Amino acid sequence: MSDSLPIVVYVSRFQDEDSAGKFARFVDSCKKHPAGHEHDLFIIKKGFQEHEDVWDTWIRQLDGIPFQIRAYPDRHFVFGYVRNLMEEFPDRYILICNATCEIRVDQWLDLFMCHANPNRILGAMGSYRSMIFPPPLTLRNFIRSSGKTRHAWWLSLWGNRRTFWSENFYPYPNPHLRTAVFMVPPRLLERWFYWPRSESILSKNDEFLFESGKFSMTVQALLAGLEPLVVGVDGKAYPIVEWPHAETFQSGEQKNLVISDHQARTYDAYSFERKKRTAKGIWKSEIDQLDRFFEQVMSSDTSQIETFFLKAANRHDA
Repeated sequence: MSDSLPIVVYVSRFQDEDSAGKFARFVDSCKKHPAGHEHDLFIIKKGFQEHEDVWDTWIRQLDGIPFQIRAYPDRHFVFGYVRNLMEEFPDRYILICNATCEIRVDQWLDLFMCHANPNRILGAMGSYRSMIFPPPLTLRNFIRSSGKTRHAWWLSLWGNRRTFWSENFYPYPNPHLRTAVFMVPPRLLERWFYWPRSESILSKNDEFLFESGKFSMTVQALLAGLEPLVVGVDGKAYPIVEWPHAETFQSGEQKNLVISDHQARTYDAYSFERKKRTAKGIWKSEIDQLDRFFEQVMSSDTSQIETFFLKAANRHDA
C-alpha cells in the first residue's frame, strides 16, 4: 500500500436478499473495467457479525484483487465510517462507492483523478431535487402523477413532513452531489464545518440531511470554497449550473455516467417518454432559481451547522 495512491472504498452491507447480487455486480464491474489509475481498495464490511460464512463466500470473488477490510456493525449509517478512513488516511484522495454501485466504463478512476484537486469534491451524479421530495406541484405534474406522489404532496402541504422539509431543506432547486459516488480530497476535515461521526447518523433522514439538507456536503463545500463537480465519461468536470446538460444522472441516455447506482439503473429501464418526464422533474433549471440558491447558501450562518445536525440526531435519541 502506497501513501500517495488514491483509495477506492466500496460499502458492502448484509441487508436483503439482493445483497449478494449487489456485491457481485460491483466486483464484476471492477474486473470488466480497468481503473486506469493505481489505487488501494478498501471494503467497508457492514453488518456481517452473524454471517461470516456468507462473507467468506462473497470474498472468493475477489481472488487476485488486493483489498483491505474495515468491519462495522449495521447499527449506524455510512458517513461516519467514511470519516474514520479520512482520519486514518488524511493525505489521500478517497473515492466512495455505495453498495448498489456498478462501474460503467474503462479508465473510471483516471477520469476522477484527472480532475482531483484539494479544492474540489467530485461526484458521478448530481441532482437539483432531493429524492425525498415530490416533483413541483403543477397542473401538468398533477395530471401525470401517481397515488404515491399525490400522497407526498398532501404531506408536504398539510402533514407532518411540511415542517421537517421547510426547516431542513432548501426549496427547489436544491443542488447536491449524490452520495452514491463521491471523491473527497486530502485533509478535508481540517477545512470542514461538520462531518458526522458514526454515532450521529441514526436514521435515513440523517443521511438525507448530509446529502441534500440545508448544510449538505455540497453546501458545506461551497461555504468552504470548494467546487462540487460531476465527472463525465467525456473527460469533463461539470459545475452545478451545467448538471442538467451533463448527460449523467437521469439526463438524456446517461451516456456520460461513469458509475451508476440503483436509481440510475432504474432510469435506464424507463421508456423514452418516461425518461423525458423524469428529467423535467429533476432538471427544471431556471438560472434565477439557481442564483437564489447560491445567495441563500453564501448567506448561511456557519456557526449553526453543527447544531443543525446534532438537533437532528437528538430527535432520534428522545
